Amino acid sequence: MNEAKFWKIIGLFDVKQTDSLAIMKNAIQVLSELEITKIEAFTDILAEKLFVLDAEKYTQNLDKPISVDDFLYVRCFVVANGEAYYQEILQNPEKLEDSAFEPLLSLPDLAFEQKTNQEFLYITKVSYETYSNAEGWKEAGIISPLHALLND
Repeated sequence: MNEAKFWKIIGLFDVKQTDSLAIMKNAIQVLSELEITKIEAFTDILAEKLFVLDAEKYTQNLDKPISVDDFLYVRCFVVANGEAYYQEILQNPEKLEDSAFEPLLSLPDLAFEQKTNQEFLYITKVSYETYSNAEGWKEAGIISPLHALLND
């Protein structure tokens, strides 16, 4: 799995649909047909993309206050809208929309379950949870509880 394949799978989203499962149906199918190691690699790339967006500068135009979960779901929206939008937001954080797509987080799980009839119990190499990217929040003076514990 490489980034090009990752973005191709994300590009399979049917944005004309209104139901999240219907939106992701084609992507789930294609991902479920890959080897388990490729599903894991897809999950790592997804986590990495969300991690990169985990920074204070991407909250500039969002309704405040925003919960840690809501900010994660906004970052999911960015990734779900494809590589061009993702790159646009990286270059212009102020263009980030206050829209969310939480179901993106379940895409690898659904593909794995479809493939194996088992629960996906994979831990990504980086955390996508809000405040995991300590560098992204340094200027705001925010240190996550996890980073505080690790640096004591």
